[in-house]
Amino acid sequence: GAEFTYDCADPLAIITGDSTCDEGHSVTLDGSNSHDTVDDDLDYSWTSTDSASGSDPTLVMQCVDGPSLITATLTVTDDAGHANSTTHTVTVDNVDPIANAKGTYSGDEGSDVTLGGSGTDVLADLPLTYSWDLDNDGVFEISGAGALFACIDDSVNTVVFRATDKDGGNDTDTTTVTCNNVAPVVDAGDDQTINQGQEAVVDESFTDVGTNDT
Repeated sequence: GAEFTYDCADPLAIITGDSTCDEGHSVTLDGSNSHDTVDDDLDYSWTSTDSASGSDPTLVMQCVDGPSLITATLTVTDDAGHANSTTHTVTVDNVDPIANAKGTYSGDEGSDVTLGGSGTDVLADLPLTYSWDLDNDGVFEISGAGALFACIDDSVNTVVFRATDKDGGNDTDTTTVTCNNVAPVVDAGDDQTINQGQEAVVDESFTDVGTNDT
């Protein structure tokens, strides 16, 4: 007589793929290792928390924003209508922004030098916050992309610019501000006409914009 194979068992859904992903990138999950005891001619059905879905053995999920978790569920169905599901979780990691202090900068002693930095992030539509450490002591005392550096004397100064994203990820960039020396201004006093034998009183003075100059 004829022989029949009865399919009474559910197939086994298996997902392989990375379990971590950087924000702004994607991760590919593979369900092709799923199998059935009788016939591996399976139908695939994917759903995911990032709204991706499909009916192929593979699924691409977008790692939009981290830190976060996204999940995908695969359901495989055999020819007998038996189904099995499994879920795969991916940890989305935050990616630090990139800071750009721009520069190098220079100006004359006694004046203020305008600094202006910028930053980029993989999440281009989200704003970054900025700050400056103007004396390179590890304390970022000025908030904002722009700052004024006071050149009180001729010197070469190291400043640090920091860009921070909404999750606290940050990057720093270091540049220099060169303060150029400015010559003093000397005033020998007014011209005088005196008679022979008289003493001339000279009222001379000088000024220098460098506060540390003597």
